[in-house]
Amino acid sequence: MYAIALAADRRFSEQVVTTLKSVCYHNRNLRFYLLNRDFPGEWFACLNAALQRSDCELIDVKIRNDDIRKFATYPHISDATYFRYFIPEWITEETVLYLDCDVVVNSSLQTVFEMDLGSRFVVAATDHIAETVHGMGRDYFNAGVMLINNCLWKQENICRRALELTGTGVTPAAEGDQGVLNYLFAGRWLRAGRSFNYQVGIDFVTRYAPLPKEDLQGNVPLIVHYNTEAKPWLAGYEMVRFRELYWHYWGLDWAEIAARCPEM
Repeated sequence: MYAIALAADRRFSEQVVTTLKSVCYHNRNLRFYLLNRDFPGEWFACLNAALQRSDCELIDVKIRNDDIRKFATYPHISDATYFRYFIPEWITEETVLYLDCDVVVNSSLQTVFEMDLGSRFVVAATDHIAETVHGMGRDYFNAGVMLINNCLWKQENICRRALELTGTGVTPAAEGDQGVLNYLFAGRWLRAGRSFNYQVGIDFVTRYAPLPKEDLQGNVPLIVHYNTEAKPWLAGYEMVRFRELYWHYWGLDWAEIAARCPEM
């Protein structure tokens, strides 16, 4: 089984389910891990009854560390963003795909899992906002979608090092865990194409920055990431690109997903 990790608190349960549906619509035989502190066991039991139709399972990983509650985040993000630090502490697979719960997956992930990480910590995509708005170039990645070299994370004690660095001022507080991971992995991450993590939130950061130049040629990105506060499930953001995809997956029935998803 391939491994996929997500991190969320209970208020994002609907978004977690939508992300799971999008993945399972195009893939099967997966092991999901949800890093959380407040989802009830019954929620996992109900979801696993549905997921088993696609030969998938969802594992409850409780994060008990309370120190992260004091770490800074953007207003639209909870401290659950720091749960991803704990991936090497709880997940045994050598390679793990991490997904934020504000993404949808639109095709098979087979080619992603087959990527050769070598001695790199992650495969990730350049952060559009950092590149275009803040002039940081292409050497700063967005941590919302990462193919993780979990063996290397374990060897390099990434959980401990990330926790120690967070809040020390080595990166601006607003950058949160993403800034810390960029600091730790500088020069040792592999850049993926924009379709790997197509971040539509840049549309709402500025009206003057150019959109990414890479042409999708009419195709839907592999992974759409609704980053920033402009979420497709909120009223007032009806112009979010690919908003219809979120609601398509949200509305799917698990029986329909099981009948549709291909072999991996």
